[in-house]
Amino acid sequence: MSLSDRQRELLTLDRWRWLGDVVGTWYEGPLTAEDGSTPDDLAMVENEIGRPLPVELAEWFALVGNRLEDVQDSPGRPGRLYLDDDGICVWVENQGVWSIVAGQDGLCRSTEEERFPIEPVTVGAAVRGMVLSDMLFAVGHGPLGRLAGSVRGNRIEDVTAEMLAAVRASYPVLPVVPNPYFAAVPVHGDPDTIVRGDLETGIGLLWMTATVAARERLDRLIPLGPPSTP
Repeated sequence: MSLSDRQRELLTLDRWRWLGDVVGTWYEGPLTAEDGSTPDDLAMVENEIGRPLPVELAEWFALVGNRLEDVQDSPGRPGRLYLDDDGICVWVENQGVWSIVAGQDGLCRSTEEERFPIEPVTVGAAVRGMVLSDMLFAVGHGPLGRLAGSVRGNRIEDVTAEMLAAVRASYPVLPVVPNPYFAAVPVHGDPDTIVRGDLETGIGLLWMTATVAARERLDRLIPLGPPSTP
């Protein structure tokens, strides 16, 4: 099934252009009209929660409202939206420690600004960062569905300072909003590679590649070991 006219229109906007690239590179199936919520769906959601959806949150659901899946954390989706005093939960940490909440001003904030802060950002920027973050924890499925067969990834627990330095020197910081828990740990990579790691949080080094060539490049830089498979 092809895209709906609404999806096609939204994907031309700067704030959503990244979504087509991510799905095309990392996921098995393309975006289709069935993935998005219809205007009637969104009207029903607004009636249920008793407030209008922020514009970009409504756009996000129009694009992928029926495609979202839980991975490490849980994206808010039509039919399962949590409300907060400050707005609507866009993404919820798996133990409920923090949430990313969209206010009526259209900006997202962390519910735990002291311990797990993020700068106020648009919905499009917030969900982009969380899609990439949760993909690093994915096994077979990311927050937008089944990953492509070429995708590989894993975690290096005994990462060294030298390994981190090599990655950071070779891959730029990606311009994405961080997962609040890892706010001090930037994500590095390129269109086919995602890497996040440090020595302080205990996560080691998480990596994911979309192609054989991308994995081979990273493996030449640091010893990856056996990858997980989708």
